[in-house]
Amino acid sequence: PLKPEITVSYIAVATIFFNSGLSLKTEELTSALVHIKLHLFIQIFTLAFFPAAIWLFLQLLSITPINEWLLKGLQTVGCMPPPVSSAVILTKAVGGNEAAAIFNSAFGSFLVSKHDLIYLL
Repeated sequence: PLKPEITVSYIAVATIFFNSGLSLKTEELTSALVHIKLHLFIQIFTLAFFPAAIWLFLQLLSITPINEWLLKGLQTVGCMPPPVSSAVILTKAVGGNEAAAIFNSAFGSFLVSKHDLIYLL
């Protein structure tokens, strides 16, 4: 009855980012939204460059005796955005731009749904 494909994919992710956003000042969040070049770089790196680099690496690994299903699993993980909270936690730990990390984590998580992931593969 909980429909985990909805509750986990959308409601849980939204709740985590809502709680993270509560710790920010409104000025920090609005100032982070205007850094379009930063957001484009992060999204392109996360959703295009990194999967392409993983694909090239997997092409090299495919000539080794590594199990085919392990390679498919690595390809799947390489196409996924970073985990929901790890980017925010690590950014906060080193004193980085937490508002930009929250925005990009949330945007990347909502941008890549499980249907898009299947399409990418």
